[in-house]
This record gives sequence, C-alpha cells and structure tokens, in this order.
Amino acid sequence: MIKEMKPGDLAIFYIKGKKTFTGPYIVTTEAYYEDKVKIWPDKTYPWRIGIKPYKKHIKKNAEDIIEQLEFIENPNKWGTYLQGEMRQINKQDFRKIITQ
Repeated sequence: MIKEMKPGDLAIFYIKGKKTFTGPYIVTTEAYYEDKVKIWPDKTYPWRIGIKPYKKHIKKNAEDIIEQLEFIENPNKWGTYLQGEMRQINKQDFRKIITQ
C-alpha cells in the first residue's frame, strides 16, 4: 500500500501498546524510500514516506470507538483488524477516528 500513497493523502497511526489512534498526518513525498533506522519499538519498518502533522493532531483511545468503525467486523476481536503495516479505511471511519 505504501507504493500507492501520494502527496495530500492522509494517514492515521494505531499505537499498539497504548491502544491509541494518533494523527492525522499528510503525505508530503512523491515516492516511498527505504530507511533502516528503527523509529518504532516493535520492529524496523524500512519502507517509508514523508509525512507531517495535518491540522489538529489527536490521540484517541481505540477501545472508545471500535464498535463504531465499519472496518471492524467483529468487535470482540478488533485487534486483528489493526494488524499489518497499512490498511485503507473508508472516509466515514477516518472521520470517526479524528473527530473529538
């Protein structure tokens, strides 16, 4: 999915250990690049894109909104839907996550 990201796209991160969504961030680079510097505690994610915070930055407890998100088909196993490095979500779910 990182190959499909382009400037102006928005992203939200899920912080696994804190069960928190954070963002949004806006993509600032045309192409992805490789960097092996470890920036997350769990592992090295070498394929990257340039991003910067977009407008108002939020941190939201994931457990507070899981049942409202369409891409979470089984709220009892919601963590499985957040596994993997990237996932595309619909605009409605994106808005639910970033609104306070």
